[in-house]
Amino acid sequence: MIGVIGTAPAEGTISCGTPDAHGGNMDTKIITEGTTLLLPVNVPGALLAMGDLHAGMGDGEVGISGLEIKGCWPWVIYTLAWATARWAFPAWKSKAR
Repeated sequence: MIGVIGTAPAEGTISCGTPDAHGGNMDTKIITEGTTLLLPVNVPGALLAMGDLHAGMGDGEVGISGLEIKGCWPWVIYTLAWATARWAFPAWKSKAR
């Protein structure tokens, strides 16, 4: 799973390790293959960031540890002009291919 997925905050700067409305370090097992994640676009270009891959961990790295790995993943990004997400949230899950 990808631990950090987020866009730039509406104002100022924020560490990618901080979860907030923009996404950030979410570390949740809910976001897996086939999940659609809606993220707010707060600044022109959104400034999407993704990283912190895990092979295994508890939700939220509750044990203060995860099995960190290197890797790459296929992803598709769409801009939904009709959507007005104010907070990052998983919206729906499609069947894994």
